[in-house]
Amino acid sequence: MPVRLNEVAPDGASTRISYGLLNLTHRNGHERPLALVPGERITVTVQLNDVAHAFAPGNRIRVALSTSYWPLVWPSPEPVTLGVFAGASRLMLPSRAPRAEDKKLRPFSDSEAAPPLGKTYHRPTLGRRWVERDIGAGTITYR
Repeated sequence: MPVRLNEVAPDGASTRISYGLLNLTHRNGHERPLALVPGERITVTVQLNDVAHAFAPGNRIRVALSTSYWPLVWPSPEPVTLGVFAGASRLMLPSRAPRAEDKKLRPFSDSEAAPPLGKTYHRPTLGRRWVERDIGAGTITYR
């Protein structure tokens, strides 16, 4: 089950902050996968990838759950229904208050990237084109 943590701006734009993956049959460990029983409630913990992020004031936090997340998580070969019990669910995010020594941190350098690839435009040539079919030889020639 992919779980994605997103920051949603007031205009609806969404940015993925982190994600975590859990094969629900491995909810008790990888040594002994345990089949799911349809309709049975289970409790799972999904660890998200570590990230440092400050949410902008006025933005919202969204947790998105799904049954696939191509190409990381392939779709199930059978239809899947995933239910969430909102009253019993929780999101725990670590937080850190600003510290005085944070002011001594130097800002990140500008990001680095490869130069853009060159572009070549091919325009179709105006002119004549021929297709020759030699039925006896079984060939087709394009000119």
